[in-house]
Amino acid sequence: MAKPESRMSSFFSVRLFQLVCFVTFSLVSVLISYFFNYTQPNPFIDELFHIPQAAKFCKGNFFEWDQKITTLPGLYLFSIGIFKPIGLLLKYDICTVNILRSTNLICAIFNFYLIYEILKVKNISKEGIDQKSLFKILLSALNISTFPVLYFFSFLYYTDVLSTSMILLMYALHLQSKHQLSAAMGFFSVVVRQTNIIWVFYIGAEIVLTDLEVFFEKMSKKNSLHKGSYLKVSHAMIKQLISRGTHKKVLGFAVVMFLFVLFVMLNQGIVVGDRSSHTPVLNVPQMFYFSTFCLFFSLPYALKSLQQFAKLVFSIDRAFIVLLWLVSFYYIVQHNTLVHEYMLADNRHYVFYIWKRLYENIPYFRYFMVPVYVFAFFHIMKNCTFKFFLLYLICVVLCLVPQKLLEFRYFILPYILYRLHFNVNSLRWWELALEFAINSLVNIATIYIFFTKKFYWEDSADIQRIMW
Repeated sequence: MAKPESRMSSFFSVRLFQLVCFVTFSLVSVLISYFFNYTQPNPFIDELFHIPQAAKFCKGNFFEWDQKITTLPGLYLFSIGIFKPIGLLLKYDICTVNILRSTNLICAIFNFYLIYEILKVKNISKEGIDQKSLFKILLSALNISTFPVLYFFSFLYYTDVLSTSMILLMYALHLQSKHQLSAAMGFFSVVVRQTNIIWVFYIGAEIVLTDLEVFFEKMSKKNSLHKGSYLKVSHAMIKQLISRGTHKKVLGFAVVMFLFVLFVMLNQGIVVGDRSSHTPVLNVPQMFYFSTFCLFFSLPYALKSLQQFAKLVFSIDRAFIVLLWLVSFYYIVQHNTLVHEYMLADNRHYVFYIWKRLYENIPYFRYFMVPVYVFAFFHIMKNCTFKFFLLYLICVVLCLVPQKLLEFRYFILPYILYRLHFNVNSLRWWELALEFAINSLVNIATIYIFFTKKFYWEDSADIQRIMW
């Protein structure tokens, strides 16, 4: 048994490492933010809509709305709530590009803390805190916080980082059994971005499923499932859920969902403002792009999945499953590949070059990718428990499949929630280190390209840059 002095020393070493990581992450982020503002002092792409709209709110013009903005005004209200009191106190205009962008910088630093706390709750056993686990949790939190797509938008005035903060806070409160507070954060997350209602549903459904799991475990121990009729089992299940207070736990989430349905009915749709380019479609290949995206950013953990996938492929009795997947995916790619006009028209995004140079220029490339899609999908399944995967899959389908536009920003929350469900104790040190290296290299390359790759459009005098 470890001596108290040894345990105290380990505790302080972990605390010191936490502090070093947090301070380093914050300082590096502030430094990068400074260079972003120096290199691109003017609003860029979606900031051309968000920053003027925030400026209107700063002046108290809450009923002037740019019809090209499709999200609710949560981002602008949040920025004003933080900076307006400071601006009034210092008699300083807070609606500058730099200050508004710092909204997401603050959220990025807060996200690091939230991710660390979530991973602690999910991975530390009741028996006690293990120093090795804490170090792995901290490194995992750093890796998720530097996830390149999310991290890049920490330096611009977009909705993604604040949206992620709200969902992470909702999830953290849920894990602490503070369900009504969690639901309140879910409400605020929807005010930032309407599609977050899917993750509000996810938390509510997880509460119900967890309590049902307890019920079925009790029934199976008593061997009562096959004895009672369907009506008796249903009655016992409802009685058990009521006794556990499940209805009280999910009440707040149900209210948020009801208010959202009311909003959709009154608004006659989910989108605020420009709806012509955001009409819902059936775009199943979005799931293939997302699974490949997940595979790339969780590549260090794919070796185990590859070994298991090889066993599946070469298994006589199970190879048929892989063949069925291949045929199904091939059919979907052939008959359901949709291309949004925005993706082909805007050469400031990586997806433009990926699609143009690979999917369009290389004959049959989209079909060559089908085995990759199958393996990527298998890789996601192997890193999730069955209960989580089933609910997660439903939510990701609801989040991505109705979108015609292939946009990496749409993958941020689905990827982070997927990565949060890795069992940290099963991860190896070299896997965590390699993940951090990949994230760092991608971040450096992305920021370098954004800073240095400048070009002009024929109909505009503004400098154009390449970004996610």
